[in-house]
Amino acid sequence: DPDPRKQAENVRHLSKYIFPRQYGLSSAFIVSKPETQDFKPPNYLNREAEIQEARKCKLPKRLESVLRPLDNLLWRHGKCRYRVLLSIACPSKVSLLSSDYSRNLIVIQVNAAKRTGSDSSLALVRPQRLTTIGSDDR
Repeated sequence: DPDPRKQAENVRHLSKYIFPRQYGLSSAFIVSKPETQDFKPPNYLNREAEIQEARKCKLPKRLESVLRPLDNLLWRHGKCRYRVLLSIACPSKVSLLSSDYSRNLIVIQVNAAKRTGSDSSLALVRPQRLTTIGSDDR
């Protein structure tokens, strides 16, 4: 379990993202558009700089009742094993072999039921070097 002080600080930090107007921060829903034509809306995905400026603001009283559910949400988020849930809900057909000899081989399960009538087959494939568009190979 995390330190209770650190957990409380994280909960207050999360509440600044969820309820920005309560802390006097700008909101994504209320944007004052300047009169110039080249208006670029602010990026609200990362507002750490804005939160750092308003770091010492006091917790509004109307948010005190919300901190407990946010604490539960954050605690459960930390305890949840997302990778296990993902492998249960969406099992991957690609997995890496564990031995050092075949470290760069990938096991790909190929569904050959449509062609041969069998359930499935395994194929060993060497991974290809991936290049992105615009990268120069020198």
